[in-house]
Amino acid sequence: MSFFLGVGKLETRKDNEQPHAISHNNWRFHHAGIPTKEVKKGEVYLDGFGVYVSGFETSEFGIQWMITFTNPK
Repeated sequence: MSFFLGVGKLETRKDNEQPHAISHNNWRFHHAGIPTKEVKKGEVYLDGFGVYVSGFETSEFGIQWMITFTNPK
């Protein structure tokens, strides 16, 4: 899983490793889930939540895009 750091350096982080914003900048959150209507590359379905997520492993800021294809009741 890779992400870019400011000057274009590509680094890889594992799922259990903190995003760059936390590990290097001392931010105090793990990730931010942002709803979207756009299909994103590498989406993974989380059955327990009924959403597809993507982006966390490649975002230096811990952004996780979330999309659902079901209509809320």
